[in-house]
Amino acid sequence: MSSNIINYTPPPIALKFMQSDALVRGLMGPMGSGKSTTCCMELIRRACMQEKSPDGIRRSRWLVVRNTYPELKDTTIRTFQEWFSPFIIPGNYVSTSPPRQILQFDDVHLEVIFTALDTPEDTRKLLSLDITGAWLNEARELPKEVIQYLVGRVGRYPSKKDGGASWRGIIMDTNPPDDSHWWYKSFEIDPSPDFKIFKQPSGLAKNAENRENLPTDYYEKLLSAMDSQTADVMVHGKYGFVRHGEPVYKNVWDDTLHVSPTPLEPLPVVMNKPIVIGLDFGLTPAAVFLQKTVNGQWLVLHEIIPETFVGAEQFIPMIQDVMKAYYHAKQKFDIVGDPAGNQRAQTDARTAFDVFRAHGLHTRPSPTQSTADRLMCVRQPLARTVDDEPGFLLSPNCRNIRKAMNGGYHYKISQSTGEIKEAPEKNEYSHISDALQYGLAGGGEYHLIKKNKQAMPNLNSKNLNGKWDL
Repeated sequence: MSSNIINYTPPPIALKFMQSDALVRGLMGPMGSGKSTTCCMELIRRACMQEKSPDGIRRSRWLVVRNTYPELKDTTIRTFQEWFSPFIIPGNYVSTSPPRQILQFDDVHLEVIFTALDTPEDTRKLLSLDITGAWLNEARELPKEVIQYLVGRVGRYPSKKDGGASWRGIIMDTNPPDDSHWWYKSFEIDPSPDFKIFKQPSGLAKNAENRENLPTDYYEKLLSAMDSQTADVMVHGKYGFVRHGEPVYKNVWDDTLHVSPTPLEPLPVVMNKPIVIGLDFGLTPAAVFLQKTVNGQWLVLHEIIPETFVGAEQFIPMIQDVMKAYYHAKQKFDIVGDPAGNQRAQTDARTAFDVFRAHGLHTRPSPTQSTADRLMCVRQPLARTVDDEPGFLLSPNCRNIRKAMNGGYHYKISQSTGEIKEAPEKNEYSHISDALQYGLAGGGEYHLIKKNKQAMPNLNSKNLNGKWDL
């Protein structure tokens, strides 16, 4: 680069990652192993390798994706600009929506578009982009469908008249997810020839990567502050489940109490107890099948979480398959969905509720959309005891709900201040958690909230003590 020199020597695994030409590459390793820096450097390196257009300029355009805009701004963009700020490389950064940065040096013209997938609308924007390559930062927080969308968008810039892209691809970095994640399935169970994974060694291994740039005893200190499951992931780079914040149901959830030792079965249909199906809509929908016993105990029987983005038309057959496979033909169902499902789609002016009803599934909106009230609708049965039994019992086949309860669904904690955020973080566990909340709210728990608020006006979702007038 003409005015500034950036020195970077990739460690062995990072080097192999950069040298690969696989269409989809994943770099996985422990915390602090330099994964994001490697991806930043690979992005710039590929821009420098792009063939010149007829006017002598090496043009490329990259998309950088993170799961939420706060994470994108506070982590991804910050890391990128630590290496390639406008003060180091000529160009400019524009805080548009989405943010963009232009880098111009020597004969290179690179445009970097930063985006997050907070909403379905953000995801739809991927369908209209012509890019050279894409970087998915902390890919375990993103749905697999992002890759499927982007595979058809990379290599489309520059256009053929400007020489075309001399390379195309998707690079990803992540701390290890658990073994039920799409990453594990895509790279370990049924890998495509176009997918290639690169695993960095443990942070405590002799060949650990990036240790020279970390504080002394960095990983040793992490070990002392982490439980063994978290340390396996964040220190040793192994697949596993990690809590990232303050569990939403920390004070009321007990895994040994609230999870049934054997799969739960629905009540006999002659008891005339409906199955409540809680629904969260959108392109990442979720469904939870619930039933309330005669004595008031909630049974959580099944969950449905599609592996890829689907609309209501594709999600409905999944629900109907579970209804037919596990429930009596005469079973009654009460389907309760996110009130936002009443918003009309731009394509055909139908709401999600309209689509469900058109398929014979009468669906009604949850009585509340308030986050505080919805959380109370879950905390109530968790804190309740009914005839010496927990008021909430989860079937062990509901693996995602169990992970959500054990901390996958959490409040994010500010790294700088230690402050706990007001609302639960949006991640892969938030959709199934929302579906559970809508189902319980519509199944009668919200009615109890209103009743008890009249008796205890100062009651809120975080001072629940389990003593309720039922």
